[in-house]
Amino acid sequence: MSLVDMLLEQGGPSAKLAMMGQLSGIDGGIQGPYNSSVSPSGKPADWISQAMNITNTPQKWADELYDLMMRESHGDPNAYNKTPVDSGEHAQGLFQTIPSTFQAHNLPRLGGINDPVSNAVAAIRYIQGRYGNPGNLPSSGGY
Repeated sequence: MSLVDMLLEQGGPSAKLAMMGQLSGIDGGIQGPYNSSVSPSGKPADWISQAMNITNTPQKWADELYDLMMRESHGDPNAYNKTPVDSGEHAQGLFQTIPSTFQAHNLPRLGGINDPVSNAVAAIRYIQGRYGNPGNLPSSGGY
């Protein structure tokens, strides 16, 4: 277990998210976890920036991630696609991840699927693992 993992074991969800932000050079005032009944503070570009810091993503990804997020949810962290994918799951959140993909790529102890920073973290990690970078995403717009 890494030192970061040990430190993250020490607090509740909000403290853990704030600690991840501090460890990544982000303002410690991040709120979380979010759910559909809570309106997160900040703006979509801020959430993407925070997620990029957490995942050590190159700054050159920012515009492509922002464009993808706007295509997927129009910046709404509570977006929900009523049409299920083949697995029966529904795409949700800022980057429209399905729950199984979100769980596989979210960092332990971050917020839920409707937490905009957590959803962005999971999407970034999925893009890194599957495509390498956003420039390699399918031209159809979906990922």
